[in-house]
Amino acid sequence: MRPISTRELRWLLGDHVAPCISIYLPADRHADAAADLRRFSARIGEAAELLGKAMRPEDVTELLEPVRQLRTARFWGGRVDALAVFRSGDVFTHYRIPAQVPELTVVADTFHSRPLIRYLNSNRRQFYVLALAADAVTLLEGTLDRLARVDPEDLPPELREALHLEDAPQLAAEPPPAAGARRGNGHGEGLARWFADVDRALWAWLEDDLAPLVLAGSARYLDAYRGVSRYPELLDEAIEEGTAALDASELHARALAIIRDRDADVLGALFAQLSSALSTGSGGTDLHEIARAAVKGRVRVLVFNADAHQWGRLDRSTGELVLQERQRDAVDADVVDDLCEVVLLAGGDVHELPERALPTSVAAIYLA
Repeated sequence: MRPISTRELRWLLGDHVAPCISIYLPADRHADAAADLRRFSARIGEAAELLGKAMRPEDVTELLEPVRQLRTARFWGGRVDALAVFRSGDVFTHYRIPAQVPELTVVADTFHSRPLIRYLNSNRRQFYVLALAADAVTLLEGTLDRLARVDPEDLPPELREALHLEDAPQLAAEPPPAAGARRGNGHGEGLARWFADVDRALWAWLEDDLAPLVLAGSARYLDAYRGVSRYPELLDEAIEEGTAALDASELHARALAIIRDRDADVLGALFAQLSSALSTGSGGTDLHEIARAAVKGRVRVLVFNADAHQWGRLDRSTGELVLQERQRDAVDADVVDDLCEVVLLAGGDVHELPERALPTSVAAIYLA
């Protein structure tokens, strides 16, 4: 199983053949595979019950069959991450999530995405470290729990080419004639061209994610890369030390400290913007008003309470809401989740806050 990216989340939020089944199973490091299988089977049973209110039994069986096929000892053996499974008439996919998620089954017209939004918007979301050395540029992917080199097989050809070790300029001495010929006159110009190639390829790969990027390396390489980079989420703070002197755990710890500082700054700015918007009338907390603005593409930032759930139905053409106390069938959905999806698809930002920081279920900052 692979972790989910923001790019894949946006794909999940797109139009798919309803009904859309979302199953979340939290990690339980003390449970064995048999216990996990029982919990997963119960989630499938709940999905079947909800589907059965509007579908023939044979259609329910056919739709859920790929999900049931995951109930194997091999699939569940050694699982340490939470699990998210998505199934519709045109989608069947599953992801590992190195974060806790609620144990949940939702059947609706769209996939239930709020646990994924929470994961991607938290300190556990993806960030990247670009380690610059004399003979290589190494790309690493990080979360709260780990930092690991990105598998070259997961990269597009353009980025693999830009990161080729055999094509790196040699900075300890003058580059060999062939390398100098390819990259320009002198190793300084060659370095700039190389880093510019890496930056362009990296940006193209992360164009939908725009994940934070931390540089690591000596001051010479950091300055050279910053001089050519146009990547908008390249962070000002860097690990100013040759990466050969750092082991993996220390590199992760230092990168994570930079990411947490950056997230604290972002959160502080968000609170200030929200407070200003609410005081000037350019923001609001009324769920119905926010829904109408969201479907018109007028919500710039949506903030939601981490513990807020509101079952009902959202008309995505008018923004009208029908609210109720619980999910009754496969048409009902968590409308807070639906609003997150609508805002994201319209290009807005979505952030989760704890209940103590946001006493209402949602708040919004509107476009001017």
